[in-house]
Amino acid sequence: MLNKKIVKSILLVGLVLVCVVGFSPKARAITASELQTQITALLAQLASLQQQLAGIQGNQGVAWCHSFNANLRIGDKGSEIQELVKALGKENILMQGGCSEGGACQSFDEYVASIVSEFQEKYASEILKSYGLKHGTGFVGVSTRAKLNKLYGCNNQPVACTADAKQCPDGSYVSRVAPSCEFAPCPTTSCIKEGQSGSYAGQVSECCAGLSAITNQTVIGSSCSTVSGTIFVCAKCGDGVCGLGENKCNCPQDCKDTAATTACTDSDGYKNFYAKGSTYGRFMGEIKSWEDYCVGNNDYAYDFTCRTNVYPDSDALDVWADSLACPAGCVDGACQRLSLIQPSTPWSSYSVIKWKADLEAGSKVNLDLINQTCLNNLATGTDKEQCIKAIYHGLNPEIGVYSWTNVIMFMSGNFTTNDEYRVRIQEIKSIGAFGAEDQSENTFKVWL
Repeated sequence: MLNKKIVKSILLVGLVLVCVVGFSPKARAITASELQTQITALLAQLASLQQQLAGIQGNQGVAWCHSFNANLRIGDKGSEIQELVKALGKENILMQGGCSEGGACQSFDEYVASIVSEFQEKYASEILKSYGLKHGTGFVGVSTRAKLNKLYGCNNQPVACTADAKQCPDGSYVSRVAPSCEFAPCPTTSCIKEGQSGSYAGQVSECCAGLSAITNQTVIGSSCSTVSGTIFVCAKCGDGVCGLGENKCNCPQDCKDTAATTACTDSDGYKNFYAKGSTYGRFMGEIKSWEDYCVGNNDYAYDFTCRTNVYPDSDALDVWADSLACPAGCVDGACQRLSLIQPSTPWSSYSVIKWKADLEAGSKVNLDLINQTCLNNLATGTDKEQCIKAIYHGLNPEIGVYSWTNVIMFMSGNFTTNDEYRVRIQEIKSIGAFGAEDQSENTFKVWL
């Protein structure tokens, strides 16, 4: 009850503080010193209440937390299993007859695997969906640990800072911010750089030293077009050089009959959605290098290019942007030709390989099993082919799935159940001509 009273008091003091700062000047004439006195008193009261609340909360103990940093599977033993069961118990998915929350379960058996599977299905959108799975695997891998740490990891514990404030030179106030609980930086007065645009109605409406504001005009053919009467561009107009943001319309004394001497450049060419590029030029009023990037759920690529590629009469400095759907996904600003999405978990005698493809007509794909352990142990100069076996060659890439029923038959010679494996998918354009490829992100073992 005392805890709730203190919280209510803190909220009331905060509301009064907002009213004093936000509305006192309109309520009646008040001097700056009187207003400062009221604010100081309220802040002191707020800090006192906050300290009382922190003391009460501290006496209540610290919530349990645990960070899961290692993969867990059937057969593992130790305190990590007990912590795992404790976390699963907080999800209310423990079954009768098994370990109770915080119990003595220190062995990863079939029971623990079953409740792990239930946890994975409970959060399927975060754990299973990206692998194309609907049912839990019982294996505590990267995505499962990520969700456990998001819910119960010790790095996610909230940090409470004292509620005092500091007055900045401009008269505003800043509070302390987590996790260091240092005061937030005071607002700084910024300026608009060369080639960038500003607004006379904006908060920052001054050009940096040595620059002057000129009209925001662009060259369209032989004519000039004003973008907006309230928008300006900061430039070195008058220095005899046609620089950033300048053209024959807004700075004729420097640019005369030519466009700006600084023109747009595109590193990967016009509309190259399958390579990440960088385009230098002016986009939305700002001049810098613009890098291609992925948007949506990493299923679209956003590509920058020079606007003259689209509209030849545009200003030579202007940048254009466009997007394209990526059927095989987008990685690091580029559409992928091949994307392997399964396997991602330990295999048994029956396994499924899934992929997404965006290849040219007539292309085929090869599926290979790579023994990563074998590769890691190879001596320099040794033939790597002894660590690779063909699963199936010459598949139609559009089918997107292959069911492999003879996994265990591969377990001989250099291929054993103790080794770590990857699956590789590779584009075959013609005999001996290979194209795009991808490998399973994580290694896995084959279970008998």
